Amino acid sequence: MTPGDDTETSEAAHSARGRRAGKRSGRSSATTEEAELDPSGVLAALEAGVGEALPGLEILDRDLVFDQVGRADLAAVDALGRLVLVLVAGEDPDQAVLDALDLLAYARTNTSLLARHFGSRRSDPGLEPRVVVVDPACDERLAVRLGALSSAGVEVFGVRTLRSAAGERAYLVATGRESAAATGEGGIRAFLDALPLPLQEVGEELTQRMSRLDEELLATGDAGSLVWRLHGEVLARFACSGDHLTASVAPHHLPAAVRRSADVDGVLEEALARLVAELDPTGPPGARWVDRDDFEEADLPPRGSVSDGPILTDEEIRAFQA
Repeated sequence: MTPGDDTETSEAAHSARGRRAGKRSGRSSATTEEAELDPSGVLAALEAGVGEALPGLEILDRDLVFDQVGRADLAAVDALGRLVLVLVAGEDPDQAVLDALDLLAYARTNTSLLARHFGSRRSDPGLEPRVVVVDPACDERLAVRLGALSSAGVEVFGVRTLRSAAGERAYLVATGRESAAATGEGGIRAFLDALPLPLQEVGEELTQRMSRLDEELLATGDAGSLVWRLHGEVLARFACSGDHLTASVAPHHLPAAVRRSADVDGVLEEALARLVAELDPTGPPGARWVDRDDFEEADLPPRGSVSDGPILTDEEIRAFQA
């Protein structure tokens, strides 16, 4: 954030919190508007703070209401392609927990609908959405309660202000596990490091073999998901929830459990077949494709499928020698 945004970020969070509290207490919208800052300026400052705390975030919309059953101050998409809904907590931490749960439940049930509404090509409705709760009061109870939902995609950020001779700056600081997505080796490492110990070996095999399929494949991942794209299109997704590792491949993305090397073989064959179809749509249907580093003599065409006789006849050879 620029220095000019510092105080506004803190005020933005407090103002949005007051706006939410005012709506719940039944005060008129006119009275609430008189007491708050210009809404566009408030949300712009909030955007700046969230964008700095979560690099790679693209803001899609503001001040959303979903069928009167939930709301969000901002909607965005992260570097992984996952929908992110930002909610500023009100003064009641119990209500803030309920608001976050309502928002997460709605987002999970209506991910495809939200993707259509926002119309972002970066948004991937096949990924679980995230809910980011901004808590201006930095209430420890809220951080503890929602921290238990970090594996479900809920993150809590507090507002911290630093003052010095250089001026005053306000920052959004993660109070629980941060789940920022990274591209390339960093994203792969973040995903692997978060895997439970029993899945570490098969996870390493899966990601290493996947990365060898094509040098143009780009991986983006965090502690819960890993997405592989070719020229911007999703080829495969890996996800870990609890002690379950799953993989899905375009175009249908049917999730399959990955527990052992045999499961990795199945995922890689499906991914490579899809990759070849994308790169060479005129190729023969039903061809068997294998990981290029796993190519063996057994994968050659069976003997008898081509002639075992000489390529040139004696007469043709003499003609070349003349």
